[in-house]
Amino acid sequence: MTGEIQRGSDAREFDVDRPVSVICTIRNDATGLAQLLSSLDRQTLLPAEIIVVDGGSDADALASVRSEASRHEGVRLIEGGDLNIAQGRNLAIREARHDIIACTDAGCEADPHWLERLTAPLRRGDADVAGGHYAVGECGWLQRCAGRLSLPGMLRPVDPARFNPSARSLALTREAWRRAGEFPEWLSTAEDTLFDLKLRSLEPPLRYAFVEEAVVTWTPRARVRGVFRQFAGYARGEGHLGRGENAHRYLTLRYAAIAVWACASAIWAVQDLTSVAACVLIVTLLLVMRLHFGAAPRWAFQECKRPGALRWIVRTAQAAAVNELLTAAQWFGYRRGRGERLRNPGRYVARLRRYLTEGGASSGNVEHVPPWRTVNVSPPPRTLVVSWHWPPVNRASANVLTNLFNTASPRSFRVLTRQMRDMRDDAPSPRLETERVAWPLPDDRPVRIRTFLAELRTFVHVLARAWRTHLAWDVQIVLSVYPTRYGLLSGWAASRLLGVPHVAYMHDLFRETLLTRSRLKRAFWWKLDERILRESRLILTPTREHAEHYARRGLVNTVVLPHTVAESDAEGPSSTRVSRQAIEVAAQEPRPLRLVYSGAIYEPHLDAVEAILDAAKSEPEIELMFLAKPHPLLSGLCAHWLEPGPMQAAIKSADAGVVALGWRTPYPEEIRVCFPSKIIDYLSAERPILAVVPRGCFVDRFVRETGCGVCANDPTRDSIRAACRELQDPAKRARFSKRACAAARTLRPADWMRRLEDALRCAAGVACGGIVSRQDAHATGLESAALNLHKPRAAGFIPTVSADRAYAGRP
Repeated sequence: MTGEIQRGSDAREFDVDRPVSVICTIRNDATGLAQLLSSLDRQTLLPAEIIVVDGGSDADALASVRSEASRHEGVRLIEGGDLNIAQGRNLAIREARHDIIACTDAGCEADPHWLERLTAPLRRGDADVAGGHYAVGECGWLQRCAGRLSLPGMLRPVDPARFNPSARSLALTREAWRRAGEFPEWLSTAEDTLFDLKLRSLEPPLRYAFVEEAVVTWTPRARVRGVFRQFAGYARGEGHLGRGENAHRYLTLRYAAIAVWACASAIWAVQDLTSVAACVLIVTLLLVMRLHFGAAPRWAFQECKRPGALRWIVRTAQAAAVNELLTAAQWFGYRRGRGERLRNPGRYVARLRRYLTEGGASSGNVEHVPPWRTVNVSPPPRTLVVSWHWPPVNRASANVLTNLFNTASPRSFRVLTRQMRDMRDDAPSPRLETERVAWPLPDDRPVRIRTFLAELRTFVHVLARAWRTHLAWDVQIVLSVYPTRYGLLSGWAASRLLGVPHVAYMHDLFRETLLTRSRLKRAFWWKLDERILRESRLILTPTREHAEHYARRGLVNTVVLPHTVAESDAEGPSSTRVSRQAIEVAAQEPRPLRLVYSGAIYEPHLDAVEAILDAAKSEPEIELMFLAKPHPLLSGLCAHWLEPGPMQAAIKSADAGVVALGWRTPYPEEIRVCFPSKIIDYLSAERPILAVVPRGCFVDRFVRETGCGVCANDPTRDSIRAACRELQDPAKRARFSKRACAAARTLRPADWMRRLEDALRCAAGVACGGIVSRQDAHATGLESAALNLHKPRAAGFIPTVSADRAYAGRP
């Protein structure tokens, strides 16, 4: 159904069933507004209304804006006072009368078919968001060159799956705008970038459409100074968001190298000016090559309508100069925005997290809490898992990986790991294609130089195998697992070699647990830890405390992925349904409390283990069994080291499992954040937990919030005895066992594998679907920080992406 709007001498139709509102903001640009409104009058599908918000023009400009708006029918001018672009757009959308909103900017000129083509997917009901294309208008060579070097699609094709449209050519529904929480009003630039990223992160996902034929022309500023300030302002917004840190670091080193060469040349100039000039020219060309020798020749080829080598060389030199100007502007603007973000984290970092996690606008008045549901999404990206320990190696980290990756798709994951001599062929292992690099030593115990050479040899072989796998399988992302330094280093180096994103799966802290007397070694690994984690698009941590620790270091691209139980133990058998009669019988037959300690005894926890032994020796009603490797502390005690199957049977024969974390430890932060894998063993066996741990650590919080055991927060005999007396009560013990079974159900591997696949999709730039429910998060008390992702580099600048997955809540 259509209607008519009479504008001037023309009568054109607009869609009555799905009318469209066009919005724009303006400040001191009456000429640009006239250009935009004239192009909107020539549309084949006229907007039902045009809303122009003035964000604080001075008196003369405001009079011109009023005069220009009065010349066009259907234009509503709103004088909003001193507003930034995001505030103006939000005000315009709130004032709009229709549900389909098309956004553009003053100074742009829309193609006559722009509105019809851009809004067609929304009017048909096929999409929630549609992005159009841009072109550079008729202007001078400086503006033409700056526009084509910076706009997407000018020099290389646009990838529709990764294209985030600018607000100069964007259409969306009011519901999509509301769900995203409006434009972020605390940003003065890059507000449409963050808004796009929030739209991409919503669950259930929105339907996107890229309409390449819907074109608006845009013209950069005319003078060199204006172009510099314009692109510096764009980069300043990126600095506020923290996007493009790697590009900024590279440019800083580049300019520092140029400055050093310039100083050295000035000192040397008094002797041989010709040699100095030649050296400076060579170094400048080497530094410029990476930035300009891709974009500049393409622009020169498009610009040269007539053949000729000299003309092409001149245009290439011009493009290289303009690209250098844009690069310098972006470096300067990003540095300014980054400094403002670091000086005022409450305004930028805290608001960014709140905007991404809460789903509300800057004022927090809009919130969307998506329901848990599984949606049809694209397959997970082809992920190469690099781990120094992989099943069937009997290590705690390997057992955790077995539980999780038993539910992984063999088509989406491949594994690179070591071939150890002590591996058992009959041990359980995920059904994934695994390539193993032979480890030359009998085991992995440190033997100084021999271990170093073996690790170096294995590192090189892993990189070679990763390259071969990439050629055959086209790897899209590398996931490296850390409880070993060289495993993490190998995964990161492989991602750099293959040119794909890197995700770090941190079971433990890295540099915080490094103890060495060598200052050089400590400095090397500390610097490497900083670089690997900052360059990772995603950091997976097992606990909320772990993610908070990284957040204090400025690493907010973290998502909590807790350890999971085995698939067969996810639901839990019916043995937890203990009848009242059975409890009364157990109470009438007193027997010693059987405690079991599972796993190796580490030096940082010796004081806690000694406290448990002291309490057990002084209390005849406590029996303590160790399923641990030989240790001097266990001489003369009941201690065994069993394989996973017999170990689970031994745990089930006990009344409760013991977790001990030290007080006098060189790793206090690791104690606070760690998720001991023995907790999974106890939950799988439906056994209560006796946690002898410092107050405030993850284990203390987990046990108290899930109610699956008791805590002794003081390494004294009386404190441990009091906790054991609670466990000796059969009724309480049955209640603890029931809650342990409930906690195990929240750690189902299939559910958390889906969350991992979603996170990997986002990190690789693939459409995401599904989000963890608040109920799942409530049951475990696990939360995630904001998820910071990155996109591939564009011409002259490296953009990155921010999105979020919130696993928030409290039991």
